[in-house]
Amino acid sequence: MIEPIVHHPFNFALGPLKLTGFGIAMMAAFGIAHTVAQTVLRQRGDDDEIMNDVTFAALVGTIVGGKVYFAINETFAGRAFTDAADHTCSNWTSNAATGIAQLGHSDKQGGGNGSWNAAHPSRGCGQQNLVATGGAGLLYCFAVN
Repeated sequence: MIEPIVHHPFNFALGPLKLTGFGIAMMAAFGIAHTVAQTVLRQRGDDDEIMNDVTFAALVGTIVGGKVYFAINETFAGRAFTDAADHTCSNWTSNAATGIAQLGHSDKQGGGNGSWNAAHPSRGCGQQNLVATGGAGLLYCFAVN
């Protein structure tokens, strides 16, 4: 049996507040950057209190900007195909010779459109079909069950 992939290996719950390993790493990064910047400003003889405002603005911009980006991405880019056709081989579960998966290339080659995630359709959903389309026939899934 294949073990499920754990996306956030560190999850902490403090009442209704959930902290993930990523969130803790982001807090540490902002805290360290803030401290280092204040130290450098102090060594130069500049006012180090300005870093409070800069760090606050960066935090707000990161959090709000990330949420806005997510909302835009989910609204528009998350639904790239407007037709009713299945472009994901039955949500990446089919191994049939029929059906299609929309494929891309990390080097943005293939399909003539320069897309890394939607260059062209596959020749089917089975392993052999994916290989025949021009790749290793491997599917990398980063989902959590």
